[in-house]
Order: sequence, then structure tokens, then C-alpha cells
Amino acid sequence: MLNISSNTDTEWFFGISFNESAVATSSPNGPLAAQYAAQILGPHLKGLQIGNEPDLYVDHQKRPQGWTVNDYVNEFGHTADDIIAGAPAVAAVDPIFMGPSLCCEREGFLLPDVMAAGWLEQHVDTISAITVQNYPENNCGINGQYTNPQDVFYRYLNHTSAEWLTNQYADASLAGLQNNKNLVMMEMNTASCGGFPGLSDSFGAAMWYVCRVQDMCRADIQGRRLGITTRNIQLFDCAHARWWAERLLQPVHSSTQ
Repeated sequence: MLNISSNTDTEWFFGISFNESAVATSSPNGPLAAQYAAQILGPHLKGLQIGNEPDLYVDHQKRPQGWTVNDYVNEFGHTADDIIAGAPAVAAVDPIFMGPSLCCEREGFLLPDVMAAGWLEQHVDTISAITVQNYPENNCGINGQYTNPQDVFYRYLNHTSAEWLTNQYADASLAGLQNNKNLVMMEMNTASCGGFPGLSDSFGAAMWYVCRVQDMCRADIQGRRLGITTRNIQLFDCAHARWWAERLLQPVHSSTQ
């Protein structure tokens, strides 16, 4: 990573997971990983993302039934405190932590729920950015159920889709800006788990992407990172359709991106 940055001035987000083996006790792994990331990458380290998709932890049996948004807020704080205490290189560049990186619109674990639970207020001194992920559809085959892409293609061919996807983050974006924190889109694309054949690699999807990025700018959502690869999946959310869209967007955003 440092070699890449030395040649291209690339900046990095580095992920730190919650403790899996003994949730109630501290683990040295997080502070150790954070220390090495900050020490090695130096100014090229843009942020440490604590946890990933916590709205799925209960569904994926990473946390027990009854684990709530309030538990998440507390665990985020404990993890951040452990890293600051055990990683001097991180403490020197505080604030650096990012979250909550929600993905999947689970009732009771939406971004407004996390904000209402005091996540931003409680950790405002250590948080550098609010992070989210969003895919309007999924192709993950949950319980063997797959979506026919032609049944949903029309949703990508209008401006309403981009506006609706962006508006759900408007309040959090405003709250972040009021506290000098950007809202960052950490993952996005046409669909999770690789996208759809005949849709994600189409001209229509490229135009949808242009529309969505423009609407994200309206809501002051900073940055966009495309999810284009996952292990053991067939990839349809390929880079080339989005590459041409980025070529169209580049002159518009060249002064800020």
C-alpha cells in the first residue's frame, strides 16, 4: 500500500473489525493493526473504519439476538478508546475514525436510528467522517431468491431513483456538516453481490450512475467508491461502464474530486 502511495499519492481507508472472539473484553488485534496502518502509511492514511455493516451482525450471528443500535454505539466507543490507548501513531492524528458503514436498511438499525442514539454526539471528537454503503438492489440469492434484472431495469432509467437514494441521507449529511464531518459513500453500485447480467454492464446503468453521482453532490455526500469485486461471485458490476461515466463526470468535478 505504501509503495502504491509513493508512486501515485494514493490515500487509504483502513478497516478495523469489532472483536469477535470475546465481545465483552478488549482485544489487542485492533490497536495493533491500527498502529501499523498509521505508522506505515503516515499521511496517506485517510481514515480508520471501525466495523463494517453492523446492521447485519445479528443476522449473520456475529452478535446475539437483542444486540441493538445502543449496543453498537457503546461498542464503537470502546473499540475507539482501545485503539487510541494502544496505538500512539493513531492518537497523534485523531480524529480519524469512521462509521457506521450501514448497508442494508434493517428496521431499527437505519442511519437515523444510529444518529438518534447519539453516535455522532458521543464520539464527535474522534470521528472524522460518517460512512455509508448503498446498493439499490441485490443479486445475492438470499434463501435462493434471485431478482430478474429486466423486472427492475426501469428503476435505473429515471431521475427519481437517484433522488430517493440520496434523500435518505440528507439529514445525516447536514448533521455531519454542522459538526465538520463529511458523509462518505464507502460502497455503491447498481446491485450488491456483483450486480445483474444485462443491466449492470449497460449504457443505461452508466447513465444512472452519472445521475446518482450528481445528486449525491447536491446532498454534500463526499466521495464515492464502487463495489466491483467480491469473492466467489460472478461479476457484472464491471468497471468499464462506470469508467465511461466517470469520464463524463470528470470535467464537471475536476476542481473538487
